[in-house]
Amino acid sequence: MKDEIIEMMGDAFSMRKILGEEGWKIYINATEKVKVITNIVVKNDLRKMQEGFKRLDKLEIQSLK
Repeated sequence: MKDEIIEMMGDAFSMRKILGEEGWKIYINATEKVKVITNIVVKNDLRKMQEGFKRLDKLEIQSLK
């Protein structure tokens, strides 16, 4: 199965890389409901991660002033 790419806040992420090879094998054989839930969880985690990086960037910029 072809890799799935998730777009989040202007960045593209590979589901295959996020899940790892073992997780990817399980994912591609899962039911559609499981795939939807997995996508929601992964997108939520990516969003939180990106928001955290933005906050860190702001703090770093402020500390350099």
